[in-house]
Amino acid sequence: MAAMVGAVSKTRKDGHGTVSMVDPTPAQLGLSYAACMKTDREDGLYTTVVCTRSGEALGLVYSSKESVVAALECGRGVYYSRSRKGLWRKGDTSGHYQTLHRLDLDCDGDALRFTVTQR
Repeated sequence: MAAMVGAVSKTRKDGHGTVSMVDPTPAQLGLSYAACMKTDREDGLYTTVVCTRSGEALGLVYSSKESVVAALECGRGVYYSRSRKGLWRKGDTSGHYQTLHRLDLDCDGDALRFTVTQR
């Protein structure tokens, strides 16, 4: 693994390693997060459930590594539009943007959950 600026690597007693990032930029955090994601889709996208803080599902969308980085950089819902073949910044056209609160992976790392507030 390449060394990261501000990263601390440790080996636990069980032999597994951990990496801690100190004050990562949104891009560093997003790329590190994306490195843990996997997909079996031919287009390389990640199935993403968008929900509220109370757990209400708002929709099913797709994310790319670039959209995850963009979402963390701006703190909003940013996804990959399959029809436009590029980033979809929710609300740029409609004004109904989403404030990003949390980003989670499921247990096997092949689906994402964006927790947002719809504005």
